[in-house]
Amino acid sequence: QIRPIVENKDIVEEDLTLIPKEDVVVYSPNCNKPRNHSVDRITPHIMVGQLSAEACGNIFKPSSRAASSNYGIGKNGEVGLYVDEENRSWCSSNRDNDHRAITIECACDRTAPYALNDAVWNKLILLCADICERYGKTKLIFLGSLKATNEYKQKEDEMLLTAHRWFAATECPGSWLYNKFNELAFEVSVANYEVIGPGDFVVHLDYRDIVSARGGYAPLRLVSASPLVKNVVL
Repeated sequence: QIRPIVENKDIVEEDLTLIPKEDVVVYSPNCNKPRNHSVDRITPHIMVGQLSAEACGNIFKPSSRAASSNYGIGKNGEVGLYVDEENRSWCSSNRDNDHRAITIECACDRTAPYALNDAVWNKLILLCADICERYGKTKLIFLGSLKATNEYKQKEDEMLLTAHRWFAATECPGSWLYNKFNELAFEVSVANYEVIGPGDFVVHLDYRDIVSARGGYAPLRLVSASPLVKNVVL
């Protein structure tokens, strides 16, 4: 049986409550107040450099920059707040997307494939999980294209991942992060579920494996390196 977590102390609560929502606040004037759509998307971006959260915020601080994001994750995993969630950031080259998305800039290497280090990647998972939890979303979904995303009949408990490159001629969020969008969606969604016995379960802690149970197979994969999934309740 797989069911949404309501009060699961074993898997996620400790991780999420120990993480500050933001470590640095550097407000940008480059935003619309308030946003005109409810939050139902998350759009990760890359800074193209190993910047701190504060340094990224300082880039967005002048009005002449005409750009911003809601959050930034610095090279050490610290979270910066630049535009409050109730407001639309100027981040994705698309007004409609930014009115409904929380945008997150991530520190990364300066050259392709613009890889994130472990501290930034793990914090991105945790921040996305926190956002989904606060907006009542039990699933984070990546559909692979703007066309598929626009045509998808989104359910109330679902959050969608979108990409900057869908709206502009840019590599953002870089091939490293873009190729991990499915994994990001999976890890965040797993944070909202628990596996419950009885049954003879064999749990393979690998992203490509499945949980096998007596009588069949459950389509659930676990990532051993996930900062969210510390153990499984059987």
